[in-house]
Amino acid sequence: MEIDGVKTYNNKLTQISTSPILPDKIFRSSRYGLAVSLIYLAGGEWISTIVRIDRLGDARSVRSMIGQGVPFALGSHKELLAFVQAWIRDNPEIPEGILAESTGWHEDDYYWGFKVIGSDKSWSSLSSTRRNLFNRQRALGEKSIWISTMAEVLEEAPYLSVGLSATAASLFLRYFGINNFIVDYSSETSTGKTTTLQILASMWGDPSETIGLVHGWMDNDLEDWLDSWADHPIFLDDSTDKPLKDRVSSIFHLGRGVSSEGQSPSVLISNGESPLVTEGMPGGALARVITLTDRWIPFGAPVDLWKVKLMKNYGHMPEVLVDEFKKKSIDEWAHIYRTRIGNWGDGVTWRKNQYWASIECGAMLLESSLPDILLKVRKAREKWTQTM
Repeated sequence: MEIDGVKTYNNKLTQISTSPILPDKIFRSSRYGLAVSLIYLAGGEWISTIVRIDRLGDARSVRSMIGQGVPFALGSHKELLAFVQAWIRDNPEIPEGILAESTGWHEDDYYWGFKVIGSDKSWSSLSSTRRNLFNRQRALGEKSIWISTMAEVLEEAPYLSVGLSATAASLFLRYFGINNFIVDYSSETSTGKTTTLQILASMWGDPSETIGLVHGWMDNDLEDWLDSWADHPIFLDDSTDKPLKDRVSSIFHLGRGVSSEGQSPSVLISNGESPLVTEGMPGGALARVITLTDRWIPFGAPVDLWKVKLMKNYGHMPEVLVDEFKKKSIDEWAHIYRTRIGNWGDGVTWRKNQYWASIECGAMLLESSLPDILLKVRKAREKWTQTM
């Protein structure tokens, strides 16, 4: 098929783009119908975008896309639509991907890093902003190096397994009917707070700041993250940068777990030089936060070495965690959860019991997912369960 921006339509030669353009992949969704990935040349680079088929035949939509930099020729909407439809018809062997606007559970499938874990399906988003976010869910380096590094971390800093287990608990919230919650690591400056977040984030993808999974409380609109990271942990650095009244609002927003896409279960891992919540805040805010105040990474720990390793080896565990999760039925996990939660407490106490029970389920999932360092993971878990 020609890719020089010109094609024959109704027996005449018509320009459909001002630069080379090529259909690449097909995506389908129950919400948006059929869409196509287009690759086009702009400024000497090949750029990809995803466009709904029904928008290609609409003059106003095409003009809008031209304004966003897609090199369609003005007034070419009918020819564009015919061009793409002919490409789809002539290439029936091309597999269809799935359109979605968030990670996490979609019925029995878990979406992460543009793939559906445990299958050969792929997925993407119509939103370029969200595609940029989802691109941070990726694996780099060797899983064995990540595991051996994490064994060193848990030997030196066993309480970090609380955070690791809490991130794993994000897989359970939807099924247990638990509200979103926050695990807050707070301690004085220069005690490895940001490094703590990066260690925890490395289990899920790129642990870099800003361009990876770790962002500051002031860097992002929480709505963007809730829209994107369903059934997936969120990592926000330095809550003390955020004014107190805004913190309360964000805590309630996260706790409700409602985004523009609907319900968005998530566990947020936070840090700050002072606790995220303080006495005098509304009880609803206090109930949504587990505060851990201590020096979680001890003096003398080889933090820089850990960081170097984890910046080069990350993102290998989501597939393992999801596979292990699926080895038990939801009813089996729910039974384990109920035996951990007990039947006592009300108000704030009851909510905190729910959170800790889900974290314990996350710890069990983590143990079964890391058989090579099972004893270190279990030892770390036993240490915090005895003291929390």
